[in-house]
Amino acid sequence: MENMSELLAQAGMLMLMGMGLVFIFLSLLILTIKLIAWRFAPTTSDAISEPTHGSPAGLDPSIVAAISVAVNRYRRQKSQ
Repeated sequence: MENMSELLAQAGMLMLMGMGLVFIFLSLLILTIKLIAWRFAPTTSDAISEPTHGSPAGLDPSIVAAISVAVNRYRRQKSQ
């Protein structure tokens, strides 16, 4: 019976050590991910500026108008 008690004590210690090791590993993993995210986070100078109103640069206003007409016609046809 004493042998069984020793085995249960060893099993308990092994379980606690394993759980502690997993806890430490996961804590380090979370800390590492947070540090990497903080290190490579975009700064305010890297952020995209707010778009200007009107047609974007490089697009012909007649093309934008044609697309708008096509979308409106499509929506009217779908609603009927």
